[in-house]
Amino acid sequence: GNMSIGIDAVWNNYYLALANIHDIDKRLDEMCATAEDDEIDDKVRAQLIVLEAYKTFKVTDMFGDIPYSEAGYIWYNTVENRKPKYDSQESIYKTLLEELIWAREVLNSGKSTTELGNAYYSLGSYDVLYKNEYSKWGKIANSLILRHGLRMYDRDKTFVDSILVEAYDK
Repeated sequence: GNMSIGIDAVWNNYYLALANIHDIDKRLDEMCATAEDDEIDDKVRAQLIVLEAYKTFKVTDMFGDIPYSEAGYIWYNTVENRKPKYDSQESIYKTLLEELIWAREVLNSGKSTTELGNAYYSLGSYDVLYKNEYSKWGKIANSLILRHGLRMYDRDKTFVDSILVEAYDK
């Protein structure tokens, strides 16, 4: 009895968080649709990628293949989103590592304005973890790259070798 309750709690926690991340992503898309600056939401999106990767790695490490690429869209209420396909653990790892590399670069850029001179959107006081200290977010992204790149090393050295060298150097 306790095992099934624990498993349900892990799945529910993860997919509700994933749904909220997708909802924030959608809201950013709507907010930025009229903005002429494509970079304005990059810092917030990078923070979301770090959170999504942290939670997704945890769940895929527990269960292996999981619904990921089509999962977490419950707020969209479409029939296709009710039964998302399972993604291989390898494809999840590769996707997240590539996204984390982008997130790390954005978070560690040291820039406070976009190329067009606009201030980046910020989570403001809602960032209760690091209070918008982006370098700390970048360190977490790099740590996730190192940790999960090492886990994948024996499976696909050619994919992670350069990723690990770059992450170590950062």
